[in-house]
Amino acid sequence: MKQIKRSSLIKGLKLSLTISIVVSVLLLVRTMDIKELTQMGQIKFSYLLLAFGLMFLMWFTQGIRMQILATALNEKITLKEGIKNYLSGAFVSNVTPFASGGGPIQTFFLSQLGMSLGKASSIIIVQWVMRNIFFGLLGPIFFFFYRDLINPGQMPVGVFNAAVSGSITITVILLFFIWKPQVIPIIARGITRLPLVNRIFTKGDWRIKFDTLIDQAFHEIEVFHQCLWTLAAKKKMAIFLALIFTGLFWTFFFMIAPVILIGLGGKPFFVRAFIMQTIMYLILPYIPTPGASGAAELGFAAFFAPFVPTHLLGILMVAWRFMTFYIFILIGSIITLKMMNDTE
Repeated sequence: MKQIKRSSLIKGLKLSLTISIVVSVLLLVRTMDIKELTQMGQIKFSYLLLAFGLMFLMWFTQGIRMQILATALNEKITLKEGIKNYLSGAFVSNVTPFASGGGPIQTFFLSQLGMSLGKASSIIIVQWVMRNIFFGLLGPIFFFFYRDLINPGQMPVGVFNAAVSGSITITVILLFFIWKPQVIPIIARGITRLPLVNRIFTKGDWRIKFDTLIDQAFHEIEVFHQCLWTLAAKKKMAIFLALIFTGLFWTFFFMIAPVILIGLGGKPFFVRAFIMQTIMYLILPYIPTPGASGAAELGFAAFFAPFVPTHLLGILMVAWRFMTFYIFILIGSIITLKMMNDTE
């Protein structure tokens, strides 16, 4: 099974890198000109070093947050273990569709540290919930009340509005299911009673498989639901601190692009960049390509084009993607393969 998993990771890695590199090259070719080449000699390297510093702060905040949640469940992990677990999850997320592999691999590696699967999965899912709370709150606020700062660039307004509205809806529904897991089987079985769906499920053993799947999903969410409310009731400070570090993580993340832009000689537009990236990362988890490759590059170019000079846009996107994707792929893959070898 480990060999199959390893091969699927390699396959996803090849696909993710291929899409990302092809789209990046196309965007560079479209935006690069003589003026951009001239700008290359005016790079302020101190700001690029600052961007790297922000990247390392991202890793630090993730490691600290994992430590906080582990301690709340009476478990102990070191900061180094927390950072390694985060980078491993980031790598696998970037090479699997919908970032679906990151959580399971993080849960598995936490269990290898002696933590029970229940506690390990609770830590990872709580982090996922906090991410969705962050974007579920800020996304709608920015989208509905700061429209003057939001410009989708060349993306059709109708497509942009549909993507944002759909992402907000899915995020709210997922959070609702975490809050009220008992409605999941009711809704699912209600859907199967629809005439068209019912005809499909009357064929073969689809009904049995579906009911089994729903029961398993309901059980897992119910267990997590109980764990979450126990944490919320007895470990309020831990939850509060974990939320603070979630906000710090995304703040550091969203500062990287503006800081790189200063280094390239442009104006940073910190607030606008923060808002546009919040909207973008509200949408990206629902992109099926591994690591949202292609969509991330195109989305960044579209969202930043209204306030970034064209001759800087391509190089900014590549530098940003290097610090938020390629480095994670490189370091995360080394950590993941080593951890997989250690468990064999």
